[in-house]
Amino acid sequence: MRLLLGSIPLLLLVACAPVGGDDDDPGPMQTDCGSTHEKVGWSADLATYFHDVSGRAEVVDDCTISIPDFSYDGEGVDVRFYVAQDDDFGSGRAISRDILGEVYDDESITLPLPEGVSLDDVGWLSLWCVRFSADFGSGEFVPPALGR
Repeated sequence: MRLLLGSIPLLLLVACAPVGGDDDDPGPMQTDCGSTHEKVGWSADLATYFHDVSGRAEVVDDCTISIPDFSYDGEGVDVRFYVAQDDDFGSGRAISRDILGEVYDDESITLPLPEGVSLDDVGWLSLWCVRFSADFGSGEFVPPALGR
């Protein structure tokens, strides 16, 4: 299991190069969370847009999202997991560090929410290219009864 704290056209790959420092560092992560929020147990199927992103994200507790079957080819740069209320990730929040060059093949990862982010802020999850606001794969969290 990996813990993250922090076939695309070549043009988009080059265009998504990092700029500046670590402006989207998610900061300190929450720990020791309860399981009282109504979204615990909700899930989001990640649609594949670029870089072979796939998986099903699950809300594990009040401050943790898990993807037990995450895949990503590792070819994007300045790529982080983002959460947002809707599918407008440009106004969302980074919940992981840059996963530059990391390849995942049906692997389990855990995404603790940063301090200051609650499940009230989480409606959607995306693997997001910060530089060009490119969504590599995203999904909306839904209750178990509505699971897709």
